[in-house]
Amino acid sequence: MLLLTGSALAALAARAAPAAAASPDEPAPFIRDWRAVMTAGEASLLPYAASGLKIEPRHISTAQIDALEALLLPVLAAQLKRIGSRNPPSSYFRQYAAARSGRHLVILVHGYLRDTGHGTDWTRKPADAHGGEGSFWDAVYVVSRHRFARLKKDGGAVRRAVIFQGAAE
Repeated sequence: MLLLTGSALAALAARAAPAAAASPDEPAPFIRDWRAVMTAGEASLLPYAASGLKIEPRHISTAQIDALEALLLPVLAAQLKRIGSRNPPSSYFRQYAAARSGRHLVILVHGYLRDTGHGTDWTRKPADAHGGEGSFWDAVYVVSRHRFARLKKDGGAVRRAVIFQGAAE
């Protein structure tokens, strides 16, 4: 015979209960099929690839991208809202590349709206989207610190985790 205390029963019920629906304020998750890892040769053409970062032919695991995207989703959603964009984070393709900054392993992230770069082979070539504010953005993820580097645009004073190209910061 199995006896459960009140707290054990409550814990068991909590684990068995269906998950609550996501809050309407939470952004929709990224679309997994809309991400690609660039080779070292292709990655050298990404924004920030030549800004003191050394592109490396290093493997980026699915687990690393999943961890990165879990942090990126709310940051990107907040910055899209800040610049007045109506596009959710889930409407962006994401391109990833392995690099090094000094002793730190980093992952370059280049995102662009699906509608602005549809004519390119985005899984193998960096996309150059020129659709105006919020059409494309860049971020640099520091693997060992599990956070994004704070970047600033040329001539800008403010540092942000995600830099929108073509948007007023």
